Amino acid sequence: MPKTKTLKEINCYANKLETLELNGIDNLEGIVCDQNLLTSLDLKDKHNIEYVSLYSNRISLEEMARIVEQLPARSENDELGLLYAIDSEDYADENTITATSVQLAKNKHWQVFDNKGRKNSGNNPYEGLNIEDEITDTNAWDGNIYSWTKGNGTVNNPYLIETPQHLAYLAQQVNNGKDFTGIYFRQVNNINMGAKQLGKSKGNFIPIGFFDAGYITDNNGKEVFKDDSKRFNGHYDGYNNSISNLYQQYDNEKNKTVGGHGLFGCIGPKGCIENLYLGKTCLFEGGFEGGSIASYLEGTISNCGSHATVKGTSIIGGLVAVLRGGTIKQSFFAGLCEGTLNVGGLAGYIGTAEEGEKTAPKVMDCYVNANIKSLYSYVGMALGFIAEKPELKRIYVTGALTGKVATSMKGAFVGAIDGALVPEMNKLNIENCFFDSDRINIQKSSSDGDIKGITAKTSVELKSDEILSLLGSCFIKAEKGDNRGYPRLRQANINSTQLNLNHNSNCKILVNNNRVTIIGKGNKDIVIVYDMGGNTILKTNSTTFTLTQRNNYIVTVCGEVFKITL
Repeated sequence: MPKTKTLKEINCYANKLETLELNGIDNLEGIVCDQNLLTSLDLKDKHNIEYVSLYSNRISLEEMARIVEQLPARSENDELGLLYAIDSEDYADENTITATSVQLAKNKHWQVFDNKGRKNSGNNPYEGLNIEDEITDTNAWDGNIYSWTKGNGTVNNPYLIETPQHLAYLAQQVNNGKDFTGIYFRQVNNINMGAKQLGKSKGNFIPIGFFDAGYITDNNGKEVFKDDSKRFNGHYDGYNNSISNLYQQYDNEKNKTVGGHGLFGCIGPKGCIENLYLGKTCLFEGGFEGGSIASYLEGTISNCGSHATVKGTSIIGGLVAVLRGGTIKQSFFAGLCEGTLNVGGLAGYIGTAEEGEKTAPKVMDCYVNANIKSLYSYVGMALGFIAEKPELKRIYVTGALTGKVATSMKGAFVGAIDGALVPEMNKLNIENCFFDSDRINIQKSSSDGDIKGITAKTSVELKSDEILSLLGSCFIKAEKGDNRGYPRLRQANINSTQLNLNHNSNCKILVNNNRVTIIGKGNKDIVIVYDMGGNTILKTNSTTFTLTQRNNYIVTVCGEVFKITL
């Protein structure tokens, strides 16, 4: 752009801009570029800038940090600079800003705002995301692989996954052909997979297992089913812990597999993943058949949640890409899911198993509160494509359906169903499923028309006691500010009767009135306290702490589980 000293303000909001060039505009005082498709904004040498509105774009936390660093420092005598960074009410907003960046802006005498759908004219002070600990943790993965050292793999004494190196070892073993049928694992800490520290090449975490099966023509011209998949058939209990700072880029063609990206590449019919959460700093990218928890699921996912970003081409799911005769229950997706064909928040494609018993796929007691995006065809907030009769019960979806897909190829709940099922749309096993008619920009449950058992509800109705009752006992009313006010799932119970309370480490717990002291723990050992309902009460690395209510508690530390009574 030619140099100009007269242009002081730019207004270019809601124009689908992917780039914005500001070179040569020396005296710029304000820019309004919100509601576009920007991934960056260069404010270098814009010394006179006073306000920036860039919410509802695609600006990563790293790029937002750079933008904040470029903001000119204002003196105490100046009015506050104004930065409108995000819109938490716009599900299509992919901007992210951390608490550290917000504090830097404050130090420069700038105020950061959340537009919140124009509430208070957009002037809602924002403190940023507290996710730096996920990224800067000194225990982040260093790229090495080590075997676990505790437990024997039984239900009462599971192998303990304590570090990212242990998780990488599990992936290595499954990909080498060990399926761990009947073997139990427990993740006892939050795990940082080191993507920020290692970079995308060295930090690229390979899926745990992979799916590679299908019908081929043999030398006699006969179609036969060939299965070279490496399945995980064990039991993985995340123990209400999380995985963060994970990057995965999976190339189906290079790896010569049908299945694609996900923490688990293939969960077999005996496999179970439960009580595990993926954080906002997890990114899964690849070609086809991608999800965050799993690419291919024949077993069970229970009490899991994901805030991750999943991107790919065809058959992309927020939680699972392909659900084949398995079960997803008491789980949620609240991240970004983007693909080109068959895209859904819970699963991209569901059907019966390709071989063996034709068990109906089940999805129960789940929700989606996310941005689901398709660039070409068949997208639904919950499911991309239903191939065979499913069992769907007590599910609600809210958020945004975005992308360039035609209205005729998207549904508020399901993208599309197989043509053979269309005549039976009112006879499917679907109960108490709902979609948010205020948030979702299409008013039919599927592209093939409305399906019995899936009902449109307003945002207010979805947050009501009536819907909470219909969703059942797995859901509870959201606390103020939590989950945008929509019902949330109960956290899984940590049942002390199922725990190994025979302690092998040097850790001991002393209780004096409400004061708890941990003896023998290392400086890096995290203490987690749960109530008997499985809700997290406290996380700390301190050796002493106080619990305010007299009750029974479960305490995990040093890879051990203790039950205490105050």
